[in-house]
Amino acid sequence: SAGYDVAQLEQLAADLGVPVGTVTAAVNAHTFDAAIAADMDKAGDDPDLQRKDPDDGSYYFGTPTVAQGGKALDLNQDTWLTTILAGH
Repeated sequence: SAGYDVAQLEQLAADLGVPVGTVTAAVNAHTFDAAIAADMDKAGDDPDLQRKDPDDGSYYFGTPTVAQGGKALDLNQDTWLTTILAGH
């Protein structure tokens, strides 16, 4: 999906105690767009975060992706969250 809209980001900020105006200003000014794009490109190019398509064997990066220790976890496994929590 497209992700959070501005109103949802403002609500998340308010819930976390972040001044809503700060979030709105950053979103409207596109303050973090370049950093987010760079991080998404880096993650998408990381072979350890790739998934294998069971139909054709090709590899791809997709969201959501959850990683631990630089390796993607299989979110189809019922134990993925337990695996993360056990590591802390």
